Amino acid sequence: MTDGGARNDPEANAVWSAQVPCTRTCSVSSVRLRRTDFEAIAESIPHIVWMAGSDGSTDYFNRRGTEYTGVPRQAAYGWGWLALIHPDDAERARRGWEHASRTQTPFEMTYRMRRCDGVFRWHTVRALPVRGRNGRVVKWIGTTDELDHAEPAPRPNDRIAHETEVLQTLLDTVQPAVLEGRGGVEPGAPPARADSRDHLERAGPDIRGIEISLLGAFGVQAGGEPIEGLSAGSQRLLAYLALHDRVVTRVAMAGTMWPEASDHRAGVSLRSALSRMDGRARDAIVVTSAGLRLATSVTVDLRDAQAVAQRLLQPEGTSRESDLSSAAVSALSAELLPDWYDDWVLAETDDWRQLRLHALEAQARSLTASGHLARAAVAARAAVRVEPLRESAHAHLVRVHLAEGNQSEALRIFDRYRDLLFRELGLEPTPHLSELLTDIREK
Repeated sequence: MTDGGARNDPEANAVWSAQVPCTRTCSVSSVRLRRTDFEAIAESIPHIVWMAGSDGSTDYFNRRGTEYTGVPRQAAYGWGWLALIHPDDAERARRGWEHASRTQTPFEMTYRMRRCDGVFRWHTVRALPVRGRNGRVVKWIGTTDELDHAEPAPRPNDRIAHETEVLQTLLDTVQPAVLEGRGGVEPGAPPARADSRDHLERAGPDIRGIEISLLGAFGVQAGGEPIEGLSAGSQRLLAYLALHDRVVTRVAMAGTMWPEASDHRAGVSLRSALSRMDGRARDAIVVTSAGLRLATSVTVDLRDAQAVAQRLLQPEGTSRESDLSSAAVSALSAELLPDWYDDWVLAETDDWRQLRLHALEAQARSLTASGHLARAAVAARAAVRVEPLRESAHAHLVRVHLAEGNQSEALRIFDRYRDLLFRELGLEPTPHLSELLTDIREK
């Protein structure tokens, strides 16, 4: 590790000084941590664990790696590890790793590596990037796992899940320190803290311009362009965080999203969803020691619509002109994640239904008063669709038609509602609604 080369990047140094095993004189001044969480994991598990710089050149292998290959660690640093790869696989491995390093995307490949006895065995090699405060990769963390068979073949799902969990756990020990700009913790000293929101405000374009849509249908855009092909797990993960405008602990999130699974399996599912997420969508998520949340720069259409609804329901004078626009009416008319039936979605759906129902009626009332009758009719009809048996929604629609002078349409709305109410509940409309049409019926 002392031969890994000069490291001038302060964020890379933060990873290195906090994570590198001690091969120098271990004093408090020269090594900030005598034994970090990363070392404890990396040196105790039956996996080959390695780290690389942002350019892809390796600078750390754990003890398992040296024992398995029989070569000194320094011999595998940089690109020396290629000498351990079977000649038929070496070029493919080099190109694959160079591509991952260049595109800053997760790496996974299967190739043959030489064991200490000279026998080449098949291995699955995986790596995840560690991103700095500006979103760029400052380090890589990887694992190498020997396969149980002589030829590459599909691995059991539980094996894949276990490998994913190991790699994600290693990443989780490093990422918070990088995002908070910590280079380590002096023994006995409290950990340095930084508001993780600060780095997002200063972040580059990688995490800006991300929009998550929950109304009407789920969707994610980056820079105005849709991100296609997100897995169902990635969609659910982003949707959950978009519905919770706060930091959510991993335990609470995993238990809620996978309620039928054991705590362990739920945690594995969460880590797997995170590790397999598209790089651009992954930038929307902030991982902290406290849990997960969306970056402050990410916009969520539901949150914007909720703000509109809250203003409309406040005392007069607090709403904005834009709250009565066609776009605002359209936003309040949209359902939350239709065709999603997870319990955690349905609970939010009920809350949104009640909020938008009252807000749509407020829109209809204000638009009718200001003479924007066409838009008022759209809002009133949307309220009726939300709850067809709600009398106040029908009353607003009747008032709009009366203001337009469409008496026949007002009567048709009333008669249709009266028939529906009697058929479904055996009730009649209240006098309040009936009185709206008294003058018409008396003519």
